[in-house]
Amino acid sequence: MESQKSKDRGFFVKFRDGEGLVGFLEGDVPWEKGFFLSKRGSNRKGFFLLPVDEDTNNIKVFVVSSSVDAVTVVPNQANPS
Repeated sequence: MESQKSKDRGFFVKFRDGEGLVGFLEGDVPWEKGFFLSKRGSNRKGFFLLPVDEDTNNIKVFVVSSSVDAVTVVPNQANPS
């Protein structure tokens, strides 16, 4: 079952090739505070992102960590903190 907490937080992923994708994480945040793209002692090679664009042909995208340039949290407009 998906974590509701991660579904509520949007992320913008900027890839090394200049492309970008906005979506929700499936599961737990795969990095430590500061947006390091791996947890210490973890062998995870990436994470799943559920795109927010309903017109895309992608339901779920596996993001390979080595292809990522930057990750930014997108503020939730419906429930500002």
